[in-house]
Amino acid sequence: MAFVARDYMESRGAGAGFLPDTLPVLPERIGAQSQSWRWTQTTGDSTRIEVSAEDFVQGADGVQTDLRGVVLKIFRGGSDTHDRVESAAMRLADGGDLYSEGETVFTLGISEGDPDRPVVASTSGVTFRPAANSARTDRLVRYEFEGGRGRSAGAEYQAGSGTLRMLADVWIETAGDGDVRSRTTIRAGGLLYREARGRIDLTGGASVRQGPRWMDCARGTLWLAGGRLSRLDADAANGGEASAGGESRFATPEMRADFGQAGELLQLRGRGETRFVASGPGSGVSVRGRSVDLLYDPGPVAGRSFLKRVEAGGDARARMDLLPDGSRNTIRSEELLLEMRAASSEVERVQTLRRGRLEQVSPDPRAASRTLEADRISLRYGGGNRVEALDAAGDARMFQAAGEAGGPGLRTWSESLTAAFDPATAAISGIRQEGGFRFEERRPDGGEARRGESEEARFELEGGALTLVGAASVSDGGSVVSASRIELDRESGRLEARGGVTVSVAPGGDGAGLPSGLFGSQQAVFAAADSLVAAPGGSALEYRGEARLWQGRNRIDADAIVLDRAAAALRAEGAVSARWSDSADSGGSVSVLAARMAYDEGTGEAWFRESVDFRRSGFRALCEQLRAALGEAGESPSGTAVASGSVRIAEFADGTGIRGFADTAEFLPADSEVRLAGRPARLLSPDGTETRGARLTFRMDGDSLLARGGGAQRAYTYSPASR
Repeated sequence: MAFVARDYMESRGAGAGFLPDTLPVLPERIGAQSQSWRWTQTTGDSTRIEVSAEDFVQGADGVQTDLRGVVLKIFRGGSDTHDRVESAAMRLADGGDLYSEGETVFTLGISEGDPDRPVVASTSGVTFRPAANSARTDRLVRYEFEGGRGRSAGAEYQAGSGTLRMLADVWIETAGDGDVRSRTTIRAGGLLYREARGRIDLTGGASVRQGPRWMDCARGTLWLAGGRLSRLDADAANGGEASAGGESRFATPEMRADFGQAGELLQLRGRGETRFVASGPGSGVSVRGRSVDLLYDPGPVAGRSFLKRVEAGGDARARMDLLPDGSRNTIRSEELLLEMRAASSEVERVQTLRRGRLEQVSPDPRAASRTLEADRISLRYGGGNRVEALDAAGDARMFQAAGEAGGPGLRTWSESLTAAFDPATAAISGIRQEGGFRFEERRPDGGEARRGESEEARFELEGGALTLVGAASVSDGGSVVSASRIELDRESGRLEARGGVTVSVAPGGDGAGLPSGLFGSQQAVFAAADSLVAAPGGSALEYRGEARLWQGRNRIDADAIVLDRAAAALRAEGAVSARWSDSADSGGSVSVLAARMAYDEGTGEAWFRESVDFRRSGFRALCEQLRAALGEAGESPSGTAVASGSVRIAEFADGTGIRGFADTAEFLPADSEVRLAGRPARLLSPDGTETRGARLTFRMDGDSLLARGGGAQRAYTYSPASR
């Protein structure tokens, strides 16, 4: 027994030299432990997920597993691109989820042979779900990518769909091409990136900054093409651009921006009640409409562009301000087009594509404001947003309201309108309207001052000259002047008319300044001439060239007729022919031919001079002067007339009746008498009887003759011997 026991103990001692002193024993909480651990998930023949760890420790409960030195690869199906996740430590929970408490680095979009730098995101507190092929964290995430960086509060990544969601407080910055003006900064409440669709959604209020450009919106969507920004959509957006030459801003409920190959802005579209404002040194322009499109031209530097055109529609309005003097033009239409000056914030042209309305307002309250409506309106601008030319076509209607300085308001109508502007002040220097032109002037109390029409008109708005050409007419309420051409000084009232001038004065009207003693007020009075000049205020009217005034059977013809309203007088010169009704002879008339005529309305007398030929009721008188009493203003003509200077009379125009010779002759229709005076006065009867005397009175109704002597002059009658 002793030997057996000794041999057994020796054999035990010899075996101990080949075994460790103590065998490794797992702690009670650990069920398994391994180094260089690896796990893969496959779909068919393709590897979907590969996880490797330097150390693998599984808890005794078989539920919790800790991995150290973890590298997780997520392969994108059908491509050689994969995402890589690295963490110093991860915990593998029951169900397959992985959780990394410490720093975790995501490298997204690793591809063999792709020179582009992939996106690298670093964070902590990440939960990765292999079943959903997704990762999520609520902690700060930092991003590094080709040409930029960013961060967010929390993120979620769906590897299968290539979707990255930044949960809150998103900030992204791209360095651009190294120029600070091309650097882009994005801030948002949340961001969703869909790699397959090249789309980035910004939510929770977002802002985008790129050099001098900026935009804020409630939410937006960025579209990428080939790694570059190609389109940006936004809701409740407002933004702008600042430069050394000025600033532009926009605000719109719905916005879309399109970009070129080099990242330059090509077009910005706003839908809903959109507003665009651009301002420069001394000028500004703003555009409103239910749709506004801004179109850009690429600039000389890659990625830069300049606003070329603005298209607005839907109750569109554009306002151009000239800041030094505060004047502004506002144009409205359903469709507007603004063309900008190259590389400038200034407007070059504004035009309506449908019927529009232009409003011009001056900062001076004394100046008049005006409105223009037409089917098409075009404004051309020079430097400093100063208007150079205005064109309107199609039922053009203009209204100018009187300013505080007074003066009548003005309305015009025509088929077309063009206007020129003073380059120094941008004030309208002249207007031309063609095709069925009409105008009206209204006094401040609303009463009509004057109106007119023509085929064409040229005028100044600030009370200057108005020139009407072609079938022109002007009315002041009491008279109407018509001619081939009329020039009217609207401020002073001076009027010049040429070519087939006609004037009509309504019953009771005094617009032409016609003498009421010669022409009564119960009928219309007319005038005609080759030309007419009306002094300021119509105080004097001068008709020249086959001039004529007439009312019914009463008329005056002459080479020139001048009406002086201030002196209540009339003058006629050159081949004067006057005719008026004979009050003593119902249906009869009185006519006078002379070289000159003058009429005084105060005395009711008309004077005829030089080669006077007076005819009345079968009598004719030739003399050097004739004074005719036509009656004072408002009275009926009396018909009394006095002839002087080598007077010769005849009972009948053909000389077959009584003939007389005298120094003076007085015709008294009321008494049916003709009184001759001379040295001596002579009267010859058809039978050859001659009567002489200092005064001879011939009664026309009784065929009687009274002869009187005077001084050395004796009265006598001589009869031929046959009697």
